[in-house]
Amino acid sequence: MYKFAAAAEDELVVFGAAKPGYRDREVAGWIDFMRRQKIDRVCCLLPERQLIGYSDLLGSYGMGAQDRFWLLGWLAGGVFLTKRRSRL
Repeated sequence: MYKFAAAAEDELVVFGAAKPGYRDREVAGWIDFMRRQKIDRVCCLLPERQLIGYSDLLGSYGMGAQDRFWLLGWLAGGVFLTKRRSRL
């Protein structure tokens, strides 16, 4: 679902996924799915022109102004996701 997959075969922390749909309930379903996968951080790779269709996608991710940053170009339309590492 959502093309969710680890960045590499043996990766335990970094994952990738397709963007959610534009409707608020589609975004909520995407976020719910990611929470069930224990994802706790999102790096949005969408350019501003693709964010226009969302009411507040970055706010929906729980990102404050200090957390917002852009990585444009090579993976437009996707996101990187990370899981918190367990402390040993």
